[in-house]
Amino acid sequence: MPSPQQDNSSDCGVYVLLATNVLIQRLLGKDTNHRSSNPWNLENVTFNPETGRLQFQKMIAEMIESRGRKIGTKVDIEISPSAGPEQTSKM
Repeated sequence: MPSPQQDNSSDCGVYVLLATNVLIQRLLGKDTNHRSSNPWNLENVTFNPETGRLQFQKMIAEMIESRGRKIGTKVDIEISPSAGPEQTSKM
């Protein structure tokens, strides 16, 4: 599908996140401006990477403020030093 392309070599990640956000909003039915029958079509979408970066920074700051810097308290996978792949246990 056609999608917006960055015009430099540093904004590709920002474009991926912005495109993902548009697609998720469409699939959840929250994008009331989308009129095409194909929700994957990004042909007429434009992105402003500077605005996107500011949105991401704000979102990260809000998550840090509400949850702190620690992302978890439990170990998801515990592997003993001598365990092989078949002895790996999930908690």
